[in-house]
Amino acid sequence: MRPGLRKRCDHEAVRKKSAGQATRYLFTYGEKEVGTYRIEATAKPSAEFLRTCQNVEVRTHPGGHEYPADIVADFLERAFPAAGGAKPSQD
Repeated sequence: MRPGLRKRCDHEAVRKKSAGQATRYLFTYGEKEVGTYRIEATAKPSAEFLRTCQNVEVRTHPGGHEYPADIVADFLERAFPAAGGAKPSQD
């Protein structure tokens, strides 16, 4: 075990570090996922854990293991409003 790893990976330390960053985060989970990702989509443990972080958004959708274009476009439009709201290509 690496010295100090438990202190750096403490749950509250992770939340505090995430909230203090300028980076905006998007997590998406599909209801048709399996395993851990399905738990994230239905029980939403990470969403609850990170709910106080203004720079973190957790979204669920009815699909599987994918990044729905509408959710990504919405996130990008709000994260970068000066970009003129350009939507990503559907190709």
